Amino acid sequence: MKRHPILLGAIGISLLLLMAMSRQGSSPQSKSVGPDRSVPRENVSSEREPSPLSLEELPELSENLPVEVKSTGPSVAGADYLLMEEDELRRRIPHLQDEHELHLAVYALARFCRPSDVDMDLFAQLLVEAKEEKLVQTLLWAMGMRKDRLPIEGMWKHLQDERAGVRLAAVRAWGTLQDPRIKSMLLTMAESDRDPRVRGEALVFLFAHRSSEGEEERYERAFYVERDGAVRTAWIRVLGSLRTPRAGHALVKVVYSPEESLEMRRRAVELIRDPQTLRQIGQDEQLPEAVRSRAIEQASTH
Repeated sequence: MKRHPILLGAIGISLLLLMAMSRQGSSPQSKSVGPDRSVPRENVSSEREPSPLSLEELPELSENLPVEVKSTGPSVAGADYLLMEEDELRRRIPHLQDEHELHLAVYALARFCRPSDVDMDLFAQLLVEAKEEKLVQTLLWAMGMRKDRLPIEGMWKHLQDERAGVRLAAVRAWGTLQDPRIKSMLLTMAESDRDPRVRGEALVFLFAHRSSEGEEERYERAFYVERDGAVRTAWIRVLGSLRTPRAGHALVKVVYSPEESLEMRRRAVELIRDPQTLRQIGQDEQLPEAVRSRAIEQASTH
C-alpha cells in the first residue's frame, strides 16, 4: 500500500500539537476549575474563620425560640443574651417583664457562671411569680447548680405541678441532695408519677442514695407494676444494686420468668453476683441459650 507524504505530514503535525497542549495544561475552561496554583502553598492558611453563632449549636435555645427568630437567625433574642457579660445580664434580668426573655437571660447567665447568693435570691423570687413552663424549668435548672442554697421545702410545689416538664426539672434540681426526705420523694415519684420520663429520672437519681436492706419487696413490686420498658429496666438495676440475698432471689425469679423478654432476663443475669447461682443458671437447659451463655460469662468473672 502506498503512503502519501502529505497525509503522513498532517498526522505528524496533529500529534505534535496534542503533545504541546498536554504539556501546557488543560483548555482555558479547565483552568477556571480547581484551586488557584499561582498562590504559593505556604501562604494559604489552613485555619478556617470562626463560624458565627448558629441555632444548630444551641439546641436548648433553638427549640424554644419564637418562629420569627428561627427564620431570621439568632441575633434577635438568644444570641444577644449569650454574648452579654455577666454583669450586664445581672443588671437586665430584674427589669425584664417578658417571661420568654427572662428564660433566655437566666439561661445565658447560669450557662456561663455559677449563680451567686444574690442570683439565687433573685431566681427564688422569680420562681414564685413564674407562669411559663420553660421559665420555671430554666430557673429550677439554674438553682440546682447551688445545692447548698436549695431549700428542700421549695420542691413540693413543683413536684405536684400538672406539667411533666416542671416535675422533671424539680427531680433533677433536688435529686442529688443527701437527705432522707429527698430519697422518699424519689421513691414516690418513681412509683406513682403519671409520666414515664419523670419515673425513670427519679430512679436515675435514686442511685445517688444509699439503698438499705428491707426495700427489696418495694422495688420488686414496683418492677412488676411498671409497664414502661425503660423504667422497668431502671427498677431492676435499682433492685440489683442492693446485693442482698432477697434481692438476688428476686433477680433469679426474673431470669426464670417466661413472661419476661429475653433482654430483661439477660439483664437480670448480669446483676446477679453469686457465682454458684450463675453456674446453676448456665447449666439449666430449660432456659434460653442466650440466658445460659450470659450466666456462664458472668460466672467466669467472679
